[in-house]
Formats: sequence, structure tokens, C-alpha cells
Amino acid sequence: MTYKIFTEDFDRTLAARAVPVIESTGDYDPLSDRVWRDAAVYLDRNFAVRPDWVEALGAGIAAALDRDGLDGRDVAVCLLMENSARLRGGLGLEIMQVADLVAQALEASGIVLDMLGYTTGRRAPGLSHAQWVGQGQPDEPGRIGDVLHIEYKTPGQPWRAARDSLPMMAREDVKMGNVDGEAIRWAAARLARRPERRRVMVVVNHGSPRSDDAGPYARRLLFEDYRRAVAEARAAGLAVGQLKLGTGGMDAHFAARLSLPRSQDRRHVLDAVHRDVLTRDLVGLLLPVAQA
Repeated sequence: MTYKIFTEDFDRTLAARAVPVIESTGDYDPLSDRVWRDAAVYLDRNFAVRPDWVEALGAGIAAALDRDGLDGRDVAVCLLMENSARLRGGLGLEIMQVADLVAQALEASGIVLDMLGYTTGRRAPGLSHAQWVGQGQPDEPGRIGDVLHIEYKTPGQPWRAARDSLPMMAREDVKMGNVDGEAIRWAAARLARRPERRRVMVVVNHGSPRSDDAGPYARRLLFEDYRRAVAEARAAGLAVGQLKLGTGGMDAHFAARLSLPRSQDRRHVLDAVHRDVLTRDLVGLLLPVAQA
């Protein structure tokens, strides 16, 4: 048996600020511009990335570019972030700060960035599940949950124009399942179209694909498809690394892996325990040593 999709009719790819409010009773209008602005101001006041961290990561990136004889314009990076229920309880705030740090340092280095997220699209059972039921519940349907892919920042956007999308990572209503394999293929296809000499994907996830609409058949195949998607991206010439959240999960044969410690701050502000990981070790994911 191989991984398959029952239907893509209800899957969505949306800009972060266009994602509707998702409740068990249905989808509602996206948040207003005023709500986004107020949220961005609050998060900026309480979770702003330290400038010295941006400078330190930028220095590491500059050294790696010099090591490989590259200019920032020779590199494209895709940051692909899980937005699942596992990010509840403040972890989403920590990932938001990581994204802000990476975006600022890459932009200062002249490196183009595509920042993406992924979750499942609706509370289970979703519309794909309803279609499956309406067709008599055929056996082994494959993935019958709805998928939501999120664009936080497109390659052509300056970070100042995209940064207001960061509060999405703190929204509890969009934190549901995570179909990692499909998200990696989506991100890899975007990255593969880039003209830069070095193309790098960093996946920020737990390594445990999950969909509330998946039966035992689909759950097992979600893991297999996740591993296959990483292998396909690497075979296509992309450097694929993982910034891992928590413990456990699955070895998907990433070219490089790095674990993010949980914040000890009750407000979920990144602190001293993260400094070396995010200002030194992270360079190895963003600009891995080229394979001979």
C-alpha cells in the first residue's frame, strides 16, 4: 500500500492574514487589519528578537558564505514550519521568535527567504471526510482530512511587509494536525523553481505527522510519506535540514538536524539557553557545508 489522497477539493493555500477564524461550527471571516496590527504591536513589545542575536547569526551566515565562495544572492532559503496542536501552550510564540530572527538575519545577508507553514484545514471531521462518508466510506481512502498551507512571507516580499503575519503562529484556532510529507513536497516545489545556486529548506517540526481524520492505515502511511518526501527533496538537489521541536518523532534522513530547547521562561521568551543554538549552530542548517 502507498500513501494516497482521497480528495484535494477542500485543501487550501492562503496568505497568513487571509486565513479565516476556524471553529468547530465552521469558518468565519479573517481577522480585521486592526486586530492584526494590535497583535503585532503586543508581540513586538513582549517578544522582540534581541538585535545582538540577529547580528551574531548574521556574522555566522557571512562567514559561511565566505567559506563557500558565495554571495547572499546565490542562496535561497525556505523556512517551513509546522503549525499543529503540538505548538499550543506557548511553543508557537517561541517558533515565532525563531522565524523573526532567521528572517532578519537572512535579509541583512541578501539571502532570499520563502517562509511557509502547514496544518490541517478544519476541525475533524472536515469536508474531505464528509465527502468520503457521502460516497459510502470506501475502504482504504488514504488521507481524508483537509490540508491548509500558509504563506507567511513570499520570496519577493521585504520582511518589514511580511512581519505582521507572525501573530498567526500564536493563534490557537489553526493549530490542528500536520501532514508533513505533503507540506515538504509543496515547499520543495516552490524552492526548486528558484534560480539561485544553493537552495536550502529548513523544516521546523516535531517529526510526527498526524491528522485527526486519519485511520490506522493512513497514520502509518503518513510517516512513510514524510520520509519519502524528504528523500525526494534531497534527490532534487535541495539541502534539507530539520530544526526539531521536542523529543521523539521520526528520523526522516535529514541532511542535518538541530534540536531547539524549550524556553524556561514562563512567558516563552527565548533566553540564554537558546543563544548558541540560534546564533551559532543554526548556521549549519541555513548554510550547510556543500556535499562533494
